[in-house]
Amino acid sequence: YMAYLQGKNNQFCGGFLVAPNWVMTAAQCFVHKPLTVILGAHTIQRREESWQTFEVQEYHCHPDFISPKKGNDILLLK
Repeated sequence: YMAYLQGKNNQFCGGFLVAPNWVMTAAQCFVHKPLTVILGAHTIQRREESWQTFEVQEYHCHPDFISPKKGNDILLLK
């Protein structure tokens, strides 16, 4: 499942559900925390009944992430 990640100042990222309660995204999205995960969205312009919204409880960034150009651009969210 695809995930829409809403961050501070209306910043957003995409991600995907990898297991129950776990979403994978890019580590560069970490700067927009706190993040809210929205699952079941077909459009983001208006709220839909299908939306499932969760506040991120844990952020697990790749320990070697420095910048997207250097690789390791991966972030696991719970």
